[in-house]
Amino acid sequence: MAVGKVFGDADKAGVLFNKVAAAAKDTPIEVTDEMYTALDRAKELAAAGAKGLPRVITKFFNRVSNVDQELTWEEARRFYTNVSILSGNEYQSMAPPMASAVSKFASAFSDSLRAAAEASGVGDEYGEAMQLYSKAKSWHKFGANAWNVIKDKIGTAAAAGAGAGGTYEILRALHGSK
Repeated sequence: MAVGKVFGDADKAGVLFNKVAAAAKDTPIEVTDEMYTALDRAKELAAAGAKGLPRVITKFFNRVSNVDQELTWEEARRFYTNVSILSGNEYQSMAPPMASAVSKFASAFSDSLRAAAEASGVGDEYGEAMQLYSKAKSWHKFGANAWNVIKDKIGTAAAAGAGAGGTYEILRALHGSK
């Protein structure tokens, strides 16, 4: 549907992710040279004092280095989700070379998951799920940010004219609270 292509659809993405998980559950996830290179770079930077090595990077490195067992789809998706949801604040608190290494790791990880989905015959579904979820989350974030701006602007204007009690009533009415 056109609306889903523009705004995304987290529910449909969830259905597709479940389909992919069922098909790819036994497909080994390759930890590629690109992933190892980015992991090594991030760890080197941290060892040299660079700020901001995310905990998920350390946990992933320990998992693939110390456990003599293939990485499963479910486990890989949990790690990838945690890498992909690092906030803007977390990236801003990283040294620029660290942010670059983490970004390269996330990109290589995404490629590895896509390859596993394709090997399982559900590459198209995985791609569609990623797009739908990403767009839905972007619009959700946009809406939350827009609401905060509206609250700030109306609150400031109303406070000047109506006092704090009036501002509260205006915001409550706009938000639909009773």
